[in-house]
Amino acid sequence: MSRFFFLLLTSAFLLGGCTSPSDTAAPTEPEAAPEQPQEAPAPTDSAPEVTGDVFGQPITLTDAVSTGDLLAKPGDFEGKTILVKGSVVDVCQKMGCWMVITDGENSLRVTTKAHGFYVRKDGAGSSAMIQGTLKHIAPNPERTAHLEGESAKPEAMPEKAGVEYELDADGIVFSKAEKAG
Repeated sequence: MSRFFFLLLTSAFLLGGCTSPSDTAAPTEPEAAPEQPQEAPAPTDSAPEVTGDVFGQPITLTDAVSTGDLLAKPGDFEGKTILVKGSVVDVCQKMGCWMVITDGENSLRVTTKAHGFYVRKDGAGSSAMIQGTLKHIAPNPERTAHLEGESAKPEAMPEKAGVEYELDADGIVFSKAEKAG
């Protein structure tokens, strides 16, 4: 009988020794790297001609709304997928998950949909085309402070001017700086 227990313990020891801690540990997910820009695809008959760095989904809309028109009558655009053009004046310096665009008079925050992609942190000064959905954002001092902490240019924050809307972007294209409007 002692021989039986000896064999049982020896077998358990040998079988237990075959697995290393890394075999039994839960697998870990590698940290996602920020999305690298892609070259814009060649235009098709239904897509606008887009040149520059594409982040997120390709732009498919052709008629752009100005930031001024958007903010003058936000109810006409809220919840709709639209195309907006503007000059990038600020980008999140932590991840590139938001940016601020302007038409020279009006500013609007643009967020990347569900943090699903990121733009270049050095994108300020670029022209941008953004396809996304306009959303109402209630004033929130904690959120404003958080965004200010990630900003390279806090004075450009639309929240400080009382803007309560932002564009939730599906796709963004950066091109070389030119007058947007």
